[in-house]
Amino acid sequence: MAATRQTRALEALLERVNYGVCDEYARPAAVSALAAIGKGQEKATRAQVVEMLTDLLRDPWQRVHRAAASGLGAMQATEALDALAAYARRVTNADAVRVERTMRSIRQADKEAGSALQTEVDGLQDKIRKLEERLERMAAQLNMPVDEDED
Repeated sequence: MAATRQTRALEALLERVNYGVCDEYARPAAVSALAAIGKGQEKATRAQVVEMLTDLLRDPWQRVHRAAASGLGAMQATEALDALAAYARRVTNADAVRVERTMRSIRQADKEAGSALQTEVDGLQDKIRKLEERLERMAAQLNMPVDEDED
């Protein structure tokens, strides 16, 4: 399902990872697929996936919360580092070592990606989008066409 990158697949996975919705032995695979589909999504959708995976760190099934931690690592979810640290404190030592390794990997990838620069770019893209929407509203009020080709 995750390989399709379709919204329907994402919605189906978000629904099926919840406790009691599907077979407990299938849920870890659904959690992994959710992380895989969340990697390539736009900011808002990615945030929704990260939030769900973060919530799943508290799932009663060990295989599910392990898959969620692994998924957050695969997504390089820097925003989930605090949740991962809290999770590492309540699991066995062997699992805690695995989670700490995942956290180091996320931090390293964040350094390499230059998250401060990426955050600035994301902010600028949001401002441009808002300005374009505002321009379109103003043009609509004045009954003027907006030239989409101008940059």
